Amino acid sequence: MDFIKKNYEKVLLAVVLLLLTVGACMLPFYLGSKREELDRKRVSRLNTKVKELPPVDLSVYEAAAKRAQTPVRWQYTRDHNLVNPTRWQRTPAPESKLIKGEIKRQGPETLEVVEIRPLYFRMSYEGLSGSQYVLSFTNEAAVKAIQQKGQHFAKRDEKWELTLRDVQGAPEKPSALIFELPEGNQMVTLVPGKPYERIEAYECDLRYPPEKDKIFRKQRRDSSLQLAGEKYKIVAITASNVVVSAEQNNKKTTINYKP
Repeated sequence: MDFIKKNYEKVLLAVVLLLLTVGACMLPFYLGSKREELDRKRVSRLNTKVKELPPVDLSVYEAAAKRAQTPVRWQYTRDHNLVNPTRWQRTPAPESKLIKGEIKRQGPETLEVVEIRPLYFRMSYEGLSGSQYVLSFTNEAAVKAIQQKGQHFAKRDEKWELTLRDVQGAPEKPSALIFELPEGNQMVTLVPGKPYERIEAYECDLRYPPEKDKIFRKQRRDSSLQLAGEKYKIVAITASNVVVSAEQNNKKTTINYKP
């Protein structure tokens, strides 16, 4: 004990040196174990199975791209006043009120053709009266009733609805009468007992839905119509359509016939 007391500094230094020596000897083993542990962690981190990311929702962008493929169509003719003046219209009678804006579609564009009927010119040979040939005729297209039906005494080269140009057979008992049409360069043969007929014009019945299905019956060319407070005139009727002209600006509208 006296030795330790007298030399405790040396003993302490020896113990410290011993510990340092042991520590220095253990350091490589410690570093090796730590290096192995770090390698294991690195490998485990690198080889960890990564969870796949959910697919990205591109529906919004796809919809936008699809809309971009469709060109924008600007509408200048409907319910806005950007480039259109406000329209004032008068309601049908008996109310006849002035209303701002669209009431409903009106005018000739809404007309419907109910029926188109041909108007015939018919003629037949009735006999001989002196030197004239008696013809009975019916002209459904004539405006005046006196012109729609009657008799005519035809002579050669006399101008009428048709002009008599030649007589075949015996003059007192002809087998055929040759007439020239008003247009010229076209001949018609009238045989006794066999009437001649041709389409002279057309008449039509029209429906106007905006005014409680108003019907215009037996309308002919030059007939007048009152639509939405404006006047119109029928300027042409064919077997397939009717053409109406506005009295104010001569704008023509064609209404097709769909039987």
